Amino acid sequence: MNILKFISLTTLIVIITAAVILTKPVMHKPAVLEDAAFTLASLEKKTPVKEVKTDFPSSLPPAQKTVVQKPAPVVKRIVRIVKQEVPAPTQTVTVKQHPVQQKPQPVKTVTTEKTEVKLPVKILETANEPVEIEKPVKLEVEKPVKVVTTPVNTAPLTEKEEIIAWNKWRSDLQNKVMRDAKINAPVGTTFYFSCTVDKFGNISNINTWSDNDYYTPLAKRVIKPVLSSYQNQPILKFPARTQRTITNVNGSFTMAFTDRYSTPADYSDYERIK
Repeated sequence: MNILKFISLTTLIVIITAAVILTKPVMHKPAVLEDAAFTLASLEKKTPVKEVKTDFPSSLPPAQKTVVQKPAPVVKRIVRIVKQEVPAPTQTVTVKQHPVQQKPQPVKTVTTEKTEVKLPVKILETANEPVEIEKPVKLEVEKPVKVVTTPVNTAPLTEKEEIIAWNKWRSDLQNKVMRDAKINAPVGTTFYFSCTVDKFGNISNINTWSDNDYYTPLAKRVIKPVLSSYQNQPILKFPARTQRTITNVNGSFTMAFTDRYSTPADYSDYERIK
């Protein structure tokens, strides 16, 4: 119902507005309502002027502006007078030289007496000795050096040679880890490490721990970075003529009062080639 009322009201307003626009109604002229007794003489009456007394003094005269003329600043200019010296005119005088005729002077002949100088006997003897002339040096041509080449054995290692070479390789790696791992722990504490090394010098699968669980974090913090630093280092280079491409390493060391490093005899490498 409210919607119908709103629509009907809106329609009514639109119709009224359109009707007003079409009819264009004329506005009435403005009218003024006056009193019936109004005359023009009433306008001529002057309204009495009332004087208002105030405590303030009479109005002050308007302020007068005075113009003060300041003398213009005097600028002193210093003019330097430079004396220019005019060079005096130079005269060129040419002097002709006449050849002077010299009179021939008489030539005097002076006779000198020869004095014999007597040298010591030793100087005379050395002067009369024959002088040895250096003989030309004969250049000896060096004979070509024979280069002896030893044939490189490329044959694979035998099983016994393989065991000896790998035992030395493991011992060297074990001793290097013991020297480089600066670790402090009570005497009797054992630390273990394991890793995998390939023939290209890459190390992986690094693991470190201790028989005392309290010191296992210390092993991971000290020994593991040491093993990682051996990446592509000469210490991981495989023995020559070996046929292995990868090997697993296991090592350990125990804290003691004295240092005792490993030897190849401590290992017995019977790892089979896959």
